[in-house]
Amino acid sequence: MKLKKNTSSNFFNFKIFLIFYSIGLIAETIYLPAIPQMTIYLECQMDQLQAMMGYFFLAYGLSMAFYGPIADLFGRSTTLSIGVTLSLAGALFCCFSSDLEMLSAGIITMGLGLGSAGMLCRTLARDLFDGDFLLKAFSYVSVSFVIAPIMAPILGGLLIKYFIWQSTFFTIFVLLVMSGILLKKYFKETSLPRKMSAEYFLSGYYSLFSNRKYIGLLLIGLMSSGILMAYESASALIYQEFYGFSPLGHAICAAIPTIGTIIGSYLLLILKNKYSLISLLTQASCYCVLVCLFIYILPIFSLLNIYFLVFLLSLLFVLMGIIFSLTTAEAMKSADSRFIGLAASTMGGLHNIGIGFFIKSLVNFSPKNLSDIGFFMLISSIIPLILLIILKKSINNETQESLLTQEIKA
Repeated sequence: MKLKKNTSSNFFNFKIFLIFYSIGLIAETIYLPAIPQMTIYLECQMDQLQAMMGYFFLAYGLSMAFYGPIADLFGRSTTLSIGVTLSLAGALFCCFSSDLEMLSAGIITMGLGLGSAGMLCRTLARDLFDGDFLLKAFSYVSVSFVIAPIMAPILGGLLIKYFIWQSTFFTIFVLLVMSGILLKKYFKETSLPRKMSAEYFLSGYYSLFSNRKYIGLLLIGLMSSGILMAYESASALIYQEFYGFSPLGHAICAAIPTIGTIIGSYLLLILKNKYSLISLLTQASCYCVLVCLFIYILPIFSLLNIYFLVFLLSLLFVLMGIIFSLTTAEAMKSADSRFIGLAASTMGGLHNIGIGFFIKSLVNFSPKNLSDIGFFMLISSIIPLILLIILKKSINNETQESLLTQEIKA
């Protein structure tokens, strides 16, 4: 199906879908303020409930390996229908959980369903947009990706203040029902189903893994996400333990820096006309290392107060808004249009499995002070820069070959 791109109806279609995507991100962390209450009701330890986030990300990431081919072979609407149905079943199961095993099953099922949104956010953007409009679409995705999981605990904290812990999952269920109704009524298919064949999978994965630009940008974006995961998973420790804020104060302080993501995403639309892809990524990565270095060193000398910390984190989120939007948009743009679903599922799946790895690594690292968290963030910021230096030539060569191909076709 030949779809006209960059139209106002396309943006409406994409924004309707982003509601479902954002609900998936909210589901990741909305129940965190309820963990103390849940430990009593479910008669379990706090670390067992914290592990639920790892189960969610594992299910979320692995499910994308199936949703990519489904989206390419059977269409985007079918994929959405499966995802919404599984998500609703998982959320409802969580609402009525009476023990840890039932809750684990519900969260895994919900993760399996919501993984469809994580895959389709990249697929639909490529279906509906190109050029600057594609970059703008991914700026919406990056803003949702950062803000929703941090704002969710504020909503969760308010729910726990007036209701029991199940209210967090019931809220997700209600939001999913509303989103499903909107998708059913307004979402329009963006790709016709195709015939299934072994050649599709072999050709698709060969096309992706032989694409040096796609693989390089995927790895840089994946490793960069470790910086944000270090902050998000340790935010309660930072604001409540180290600075003595209440849960609501912690949620507000954690939310303030996320404004930087919006600034970064829109700043990218200006900067991309002045700097090359490699130049932008290099500068943003270098500044990330510098900011993380400050967060690591200053607490050692007791020089990092809450105001300067929020400023540094806001700057870091600006830089991450640039890196995340740029790597995602350029990687998806470089993928073969026949295998957009596979490209999105590979990127999304590895990204979320990587998030689970970073969260697990931070838990094992057991930070005892802010400097320890800063050190983890510093290491997480250095790795993408090293990858960028190593893969710079491959990304540049692939970009030049792509431009040459477009000129020949023209």
